[in-house]
Amino acid sequence: MNKTMLSGPVLLPDAQIVDATVQIEGGQVAAVTRGADPAADFTTRGVIAPGMIDLQLNGGWGHDFTSDGRTVAAVAARLPATGVTSFVPTVITSPWALYEQRLAEIAAASREARGAQVLGVHLEGPFLNPNCSGAHDPALLRPIDLAAFAGWIDHPLVRIVTLAPELPAA
Repeated sequence: MNKTMLSGPVLLPDAQIVDATVQIEGGQVAAVTRGADPAADFTTRGVIAPGMIDLQLNGGWGHDFTSDGRTVAAVAARLPATGVTSFVPTVITSPWALYEQRLAEIAAASREARGAQVLGVHLEGPFLNPNCSGAHDPALLRPIDLAAFAGWIDHPLVRIVTLAPELPAA
């Protein structure tokens, strides 16, 4: 099994930052021991910390996933520099016919993405309350349609769907 040791200041679960060595085996943290190990594969003065997961990212660096799902790869490449190691691209309320296209674009871009890992897609709408639409175009909002919603349940990329719990059928 592939083993790697990182040494330097480590952010611990109790929020302390101490000199320590992190042993990674098979892509997972296997052990954290206090003290810097001179035999570590990598030593840093920067803080070793877990990567952040962004559960609602609409885009970044001039890219908007609702407008173009292919831009997921470009955003994924830049996210690790911000500490984000995985994310859920978010598509806001759109014309109904556009959802399948965006899901296909994001799926293709995810396969090519390097950097942060795409964990799935967050569909924010269209089953939102028209009286509380915020940034969503009220003309594109729909009543909850269980048949349409059921199609998303089996979609391999859909992980989160935001809907208004006060609407009928929610």
